[in-house]
Amino acid sequence: MTPGSVLLFVHPPFYKQGDKVFFDTQAQNGLRLWADNFEAVRIMAPLVDAPPEGPPSDTTDLQPFLDKHPTVEPVMLPRRGTLRFMKDLGPGKKVIRAQIEASQYLVFGFSGYIGDWGTVACRMALRMGRPYAIFKDGVAHRVARVSQQKEQRSLLRRLRNGLENTLMKYSDRHVVRGAKLALLHGQDTMEYYGPFASDPRLVHDIHISKADRIPQADLDRRLAERDPGRLQVAYAGRVEEIKGPGHWISALRNALRDGVQITAKWYGTGTLYDEHKAQVAEQGLEEAIRFMGFVAHKQMLSEIRQADVFVFTHMTEESPRCLIEALSAGLPLVGYDNAFVRDLVGSSQAGLFVPRGDVDALTAALKGLANDPEQLKAMALDARRVAEPLNDEDVFLHRSDIIKNAL
Repeated sequence: MTPGSVLLFVHPPFYKQGDKVFFDTQAQNGLRLWADNFEAVRIMAPLVDAPPEGPPSDTTDLQPFLDKHPTVEPVMLPRRGTLRFMKDLGPGKKVIRAQIEASQYLVFGFSGYIGDWGTVACRMALRMGRPYAIFKDGVAHRVARVSQQKEQRSLLRRLRNGLENTLMKYSDRHVVRGAKLALLHGQDTMEYYGPFASDPRLVHDIHISKADRIPQADLDRRLAERDPGRLQVAYAGRVEEIKGPGHWISALRNALRDGVQITAKWYGTGTLYDEHKAQVAEQGLEEAIRFMGFVAHKQMLSEIRQADVFVFTHMTEESPRCLIEALSAGLPLVGYDNAFVRDLVGSSQAGLFVPRGDVDALTAALKGLANDPEQLKAMALDARRVAEPLNDEDVFLHRSDIIKNAL
């Protein structure tokens, strides 16, 4: 066993093309921060034997990172369909066992789907008598249920999805109960999984630096120069059912209909991107509401600083990092209420929340802010203030200290 070493399992996959391995850029930032806090870092993740999916800026060649961080070791596990996974299970468990035996601290992300190596690692650690920590950033089976709504077109599909989600729910609870430590990102996640955990801890998972927070002078300038007759709206995230893009469009459309001048931009792609971009065009709203597609993370952080509010319509109990990024940009959060956002803003004025699914209430909130520049200013100033401790170095140090003290 290597003293001071940590073994991680994460879900973002490695991709292989020729002799090169690619990995998510934000996940690489996380590895850098883990390496700052542990003597050695072993990172297990599924390997996709294919070029990176999606825009090329999402993933980069891993080798330059490894050259700079020699204490980081990637451990690649196969990612295949369920039937192939059963064939890979034996060899994969041998790899995981060797890594568990070689590492002092064990921290596994997991999801109860059949074919999830994180769940396998947790159960193996439990059988080996090794204490482990789990990391969770959303209530998985509830997120899956909302994500599957577009698929519910046949009785067989509904029955299959219902069975899978039920199995996931109870599998996740079993894994959490077996963990010595539960690192739970966001208050919604804490409220659901906390009662099943022996030592639940509320943490954050953030990939923005202190330098990414909008300077006070820039925020003051934006507030002084903003057009009082127009509300600039931003959102950044995948265009998927769980993000509620239809609700987002409806609230903005209703506010436009009622005379509010709005320019809105959604940054991100997803399976519903084409559908909702076409919907905006069909309704003649493309001048006011724009789906921007993929924009590199650093560029997106820069562009949303020019907005007035960050409007979100999340439909599930998850803990999206985009809300923290918005606060760091000095953007008030306006959207559907949940425990995560209430915890983020605390007693400040940085957020304005309405019941989940209430499009009319969200429209009214937007209309009210458009007519109240002083409230908008106070909310923006508070947004920047509450974001001060929410940066990658501080939250990874906090999480690392918990792991060292609790495992």
